[in-house]
Amino acid sequence: MKLIENILYFLKKIFGLKNNRAEDVWETSTRNLDPIQETIKKYQATNNLNKIEQISISTDLVDRKAKEEIAINSDPVHEKIEKYQSTDNFNKIEQISISTDLVDRKAKEEIAINSDPVHEKIEKYQSTDNFNKIEQISISTDLVDRKIIEIKKIIRERDIKYLTHFTRLENLSNIMSHGILGKEHLDEYNLNYITNDEIRLDNISNSICTSISHPNYKMFYKYRKLIKKSSWVVIKLDPKILYELDCIFCFSNAASKKITNLDLNYLKSIEALEKMFNSDNVNREHLNIPLNYTTDPQAEVIFFNIIPSKYILEINFTEECNELIYELMSNREYTFKLSDELFKPRKDYKFWMKSN
Repeated sequence: MKLIENILYFLKKIFGLKNNRAEDVWETSTRNLDPIQETIKKYQATNNLNKIEQISISTDLVDRKAKEEIAINSDPVHEKIEKYQSTDNFNKIEQISISTDLVDRKAKEEIAINSDPVHEKIEKYQSTDNFNKIEQISISTDLVDRKIIEIKKIIRERDIKYLTHFTRLENLSNIMSHGILGKEHLDEYNLNYITNDEIRLDNISNSICTSISHPNYKMFYKYRKLIKKSSWVVIKLDPKILYELDCIFCFSNAASKKITNLDLNYLKSIEALEKMFNSDNVNREHLNIPLNYTTDPQAEVIFFNIIPSKYILEINFTEECNELIYELMSNREYTFKLSDELFKPRKDYKFWMKSN
């Protein structure tokens, strides 16, 4: 009880109360105490805010200091690369990228410095395994295309209208059906035929002999004399076969040593074809040899495999042919002509009689 009285006395002194009841003193003290508590709360809140601001300011200073240090210590990119290349922290991807760039640059410089003409590059790389197979195919194709262009040029400039092939009339039906075949193919297809050379002197059993513009009349005349009572035809062939089919160009008789001693690749060349119209010992102009005739009347173009019937331009025959020719003429796919012009010798035959 004494304690309560002391508290009330103390409160009266604080709030200026004199004779008030205890309830009034308590109510007044409680009411006046609220502003003090609010003030305390405000102070605490203000104090906490200041701490937060201090923390924020301190953080800003740290960030600003860090940025300033980064800005002050920043280097150009190439200096960074040099600085970090010697450390483990340098990015491996960047190292690879830089190394690759240097290699590429070095390769390009070497190519620029060591560049050679195309033909020198070909000679250098053809002997190595690294030569690109596609380039080899491309070069091979270019050579074939060039050969075709050159042959077409010769055909055009020399006005070559056809090649000729002579055969027995008995063989004509199979030729019209299957094309001109060599002996091996005739045997393979089990076709009936009559051959001229039982033993070929040129050692090419599956070959087909043709001549440019006029038959090899020496050989043709020999067979007609040996095989009497037989009918013959001369077939004109499209000159496209010179570049569309596999063949060799023989400036003389294919069985002669002048030809058999030569390399097969040479005989397939443009040079070999051109040589058929040239000769060191023959004056073509003096002999009045037509432009589209070979110099040597025995010059031959030998074909391998088959000459398809689509290349047949015309079939020439004479009155000596038997009635079989008229049966075959019923086939409207082919042109037949009664003419003995291709059965005669060339006009320069006397010169060649002396030379042989």
